[in-house]
Amino acid sequence: MSTQIVVTVSEDRLKAWVTLALSEEEVEPVTTQRIFDALRAAGVVHGINEETVHALVAAPRYNHKEPVARATLPEKGQDAVFTWLFPLTSEGKPKVLPNGSVDYKQLDIIKNVSEGEPVCRKTPPTQGIPGTDVLGDPIEPPPGRDVPLPKGKNVVESPDGLQLLAKINGQVDLINNKVTVLDVFHIPENVDYNTGNIDFVGNVSVGGDVCAGFSVRADGNVFIQGSVDGGIIEAGGNVTIANGFNGQTNGKITCGGLLRCKYLQNAHVDVGTDLETTSCLNSIVYVGETARFVSSQAVLLASRVTAGKSVEALNIGSRNSTVANVIEVGAGPRVAERAASLPTAIKQCQANIENLNRVISHYQQLEALGRLADEKIEELTRLMATVRNADQELLLLQEEREAIEKKMKESGFGSVNVTGAAFAGTRIVIGSESKLLTSDHSFTLFTRAQDGIHTSPARM
Repeated sequence: MSTQIVVTVSEDRLKAWVTLALSEEEVEPVTTQRIFDALRAAGVVHGINEETVHALVAAPRYNHKEPVARATLPEKGQDAVFTWLFPLTSEGKPKVLPNGSVDYKQLDIIKNVSEGEPVCRKTPPTQGIPGTDVLGDPIEPPPGRDVPLPKGKNVVESPDGLQLLAKINGQVDLINNKVTVLDVFHIPENVDYNTGNIDFVGNVSVGGDVCAGFSVRADGNVFIQGSVDGGIIEAGGNVTIANGFNGQTNGKITCGGLLRCKYLQNAHVDVGTDLETTSCLNSIVYVGETARFVSSQAVLLASRVTAGKSVEALNIGSRNSTVANVIEVGAGPRVAERAASLPTAIKQCQANIENLNRVISHYQQLEALGRLADEKIEELTRLMATVRNADQELLLLQEEREAIEKKMKESGFGSVNVTGAAFAGTRIVIGSESKLLTSDHSFTLFTRAQDGIHTSPARM
């Protein structure tokens, strides 16, 4: 008996094996040279593991495919990356005065740029490093992903296409993931009958008050030097009110970013990220991330506060109040409602796509037989466009469901940190768990565990 050497190469040419097969024919003994010759005859010239070859000669295993060569895989290119040439966040922290109050007038919240100034730089994607298959042929690497410059309003691309430049003098900001330079519209005194309602594409600065019944709407940030009494404030970015906000009957604040104000009273507030205020009385507050009731005079009374991540307060409620506070952290009711509605929306979209595809398939069969009328051919084209749009809508719904599920998982275990006292009658809700306080809790951190809401010493 003697041995034949069989070389096998994978279809993708990323691996090669050697099999030692017993044969009745006269064949030379197995040597490393014979194996190398067999590999070369099969075209295998790259990635050969010589130690494996020597081991196979020293201790042969028959009729067994022994891996002896492996390709060098390519390295994917680096994706394009952006360098922001301005701060993405502004400290803008209010000054806490010695008496414990907060001065919201001393803020540094403007990121000014001049016309022609670079605001964003792109590093182009790279091509990657080629690999080599076992036959010695190159394997082309997947190139890095190119991404267009995040061009918003009032910016232009540089001639080399690698920078964004400010088109005007103004404030640079990142809005909806696009670099935008905003003008600032300044009202020197009150927003009242002399000005009418304000609706501006950039930032708005008000030197006085916003009076009852008037509104200020801005795509960017809103800064109000005075107070708001019964007005409506809507901003795509941050809102700062140096004094305070009294909603009276119809007043409301909606903003996509951070809200800072001295106090909230009779207010309905919807904040995209964080809230910082001193007191909150008889108000309904929705906050995307963290609600902070700052300063040594902070009070939260007769209000419902819902925050995505956490609530930080000095005191919640009072011994004399008969109106309970509800403090809710975690995903919040709006996210939960949307999460509950998405399965139905996805199912309806899928059913719509199935119905469209059935009609399209029927029309295509008739078209193949030459029996589809001209007007039906036009309808077929419209149906195919409709199903493409429906496919895109389904993808967006599925991505939204995944994002909400992730958000609920991450934020479902938020916290309520009370550095003063949470008085009896306050209801703490964290995710799906609820706890009604039947006694006062001092210096307490409320968190959620698998078996309910736990208490521990507050964080400072």
